[in-house]
Amino acid sequence: MGVQILCAQYRGRGDNKSMRALFDSAIIFLSAVAIILSAGFFFGRASLAAILGAQGHDALVLQDYIAGYSFSIIGQALYPLLLWFLNFNGNDRISKTSIALMCVLNLCFDMLFAVRLDMGAFGLGLATSLSYLLTCAYVFREFLVNYGWGQTTFSTIRWSELKEAAKIGKPSLTFNLGITLKAYIMNLTLLSSVGSAAIMVMSVQGTFCGMLGAIPAGHADAFGSTGGVHYAAKDRTAFVKSARFALKSCIIFSSIAMLSLMFAADDITEIYFAPTEEAWAISQRMLWLFPSFLVLNGICGIFMRAYNLKEEYRMQHKDAWLVDGMPLFVKRDDGCTVAGGNALNRLRRGVVGLPGH
Repeated sequence: MGVQILCAQYRGRGDNKSMRALFDSAIIFLSAVAIILSAGFFFGRASLAAILGAQGHDALVLQDYIAGYSFSIIGQALYPLLLWFLNFNGNDRISKTSIALMCVLNLCFDMLFAVRLDMGAFGLGLATSLSYLLTCAYVFREFLVNYGWGQTTFSTIRWSELKEAAKIGKPSLTFNLGITLKAYIMNLTLLSSVGSAAIMVMSVQGTFCGMLGAIPAGHADAFGSTGGVHYAAKDRTAFVKSARFALKSCIIFSSIAMLSLMFAADDITEIYFAPTEEAWAISQRMLWLFPSFLVLNGICGIFMRAYNLKEEYRMQHKDAWLVDGMPLFVKRDDGCTVAGGNALNRLRRGVVGLPGH
């Protein structure tokens, strides 16, 4: 997020050279970090499974999933940044094509590895990895064809500007740490109350979060870019108009995706699980419960960008932990665990967190 905001501000000042140097530096740095993290996930999967509280057969299932999923980290790190740059420069065709490509690849690889080849949890994780890697490779190729590579190398990375970008993006890091904490608690809860079937369902949820989550994330990133240009140019009227348009568009398209996913819950569940499996019923309930995050996450993301641009970092830190670091878990009689506080807190921030006009 920090890189996107700084690049938008450079564009607003007409400094395209600094914008490109910073962007290239971010790609090199993120690639190196992602490779290290991928290796850590793959070789440390047994320790990660133990930290998450998995035991016996559940631990083996989780280790398999982590092994397959670990290869996706570099794609998940670079894809949003590359997509943002192309959109920022008016190349929205790649955005539409790449999202469609990721959706198709993810579904096809899920059915190939998990259903056809019966590769289990490893297959589900590998399907996610390949869909991210291939989509990222496609977007990166388009980036090189259209813009080439600048003069930046690892020895000439703009560390001072990356440090500034990290400062701007610190609230986003806090937000993601909250998500990680929530995921950790949820994994422990699901493993103890449901078992390995819940982990398989969470993989399906992750697939659709990755695909449809592009809608709210795209609106937030678009506002961050256009809002950054207007904010750097001190055009308050255009900034407010951009925020209002992003909110309206995000609510409309996210609502359509949410309702589509909820009403197709049975058909989607049958792609992954047989009706006789325990995971089938859990997956069906999951697809009815979680899609509301699309609308609320979009609102939250747009306000987060606004806070970033206005440098209201303290407010962001507080809200980030309140939203995702303190989820409220409700244990149902049928063993299905739901994080309800997260959605309520997203709504609270969406209602009261609008920057002053």
